[in-house]
Amino acid sequence: MDLARWRQIGAFAWQVDPVGAMRVPAILYASAALAADMEEKVYDQLTNVAKLPGIVDAAYAMPDAHWGYGFPIGGVAAFDPDLGGVVSAGGVGFDISCGVRTLTTGLAPADLAPVKQALADALFRRIPAGVGATGRIRLSDGEMDAMLAGGARCAVDRGWGVSADLARIEDGGTSAGARPDFVSAKAKARQRDEMGTLGSGNHYLEIQEVAEIYDPATARAFGLAPHAIVVTIHCGSRSPTASSLARRSSRASASATSARCEPGSTARSPTARSSPTWCVRCSPRSCRAPGRIALARPTPTASSPSEEA
Repeated sequence: MDLARWRQIGAFAWQVDPVGAMRVPAILYASAALAADMEEKVYDQLTNVAKLPGIVDAAYAMPDAHWGYGFPIGGVAAFDPDLGGVVSAGGVGFDISCGVRTLTTGLAPADLAPVKQALADALFRRIPAGVGATGRIRLSDGEMDAMLAGGARCAVDRGWGVSADLARIEDGGTSAGARPDFVSAKAKARQRDEMGTLGSGNHYLEIQEVAEIYDPATARAFGLAPHAIVVTIHCGSRSPTASSLARRSSRASASATSARCEPGSTARSPTARSSPTWCVRCSPRSCRAPGRIALARPTPTASSPSEEA
């Protein structure tokens, strides 16, 4: 990414000042090396987010930012409904059930050295990953609903974890008010084959060594020490999340495009296109509301983002 388009405002902070239809600045947190290695789409999408109605303070991007669905993955923004703020499925994320966990092992690099290759081969054989991968777990319809409602608690009850794990997960691993009946039969059917799989795109399981400690107190609380071996897992959100958001995004887009817009109207829809120039409710030729932002869920293509839910 061309850093000449950004103004450095801190050792690890970069800003694009509001220009044109931007309502707030766009701010990226990253080292110069990380920022330079990012796609130009991060700039395009983050500055587009800064144009959305009702946005508060700034459109932010974290150091892992990359091309997403309207919003960049790693993008953060807040919207005020009293200012005509939008609700964006792309901002909420098609990855809302993705998870990252780091597990301590009590091992040192010397413990792994003799078995490193054998361990890597064993993990590759035992962990289903990639597009189309299926796991060995199969759930009945009732078990599927119990899993969707119970979350990590359900996994612990089936022996796939221990109660102590739940104390280290937000809300104890269970979302109050979860409604499995809101998940389509198609999404559940796809999930039935994907239980226990890792995902594709940027999802991974890695054996890692702690190279450096930046915050000793926090590191001690997490049981981390220099040169400790840990396992970090970034799993995909899998079918229910992607299917449910895609279905609702399509419905919102269809509803929004069913009526023409009026000057000054507020556009509301899931995600922002790469080059917003017109209102969600009508085509660019018929729009009479200058400066409105086109909002639509991009159709995945060969050039779409690699983030796979």
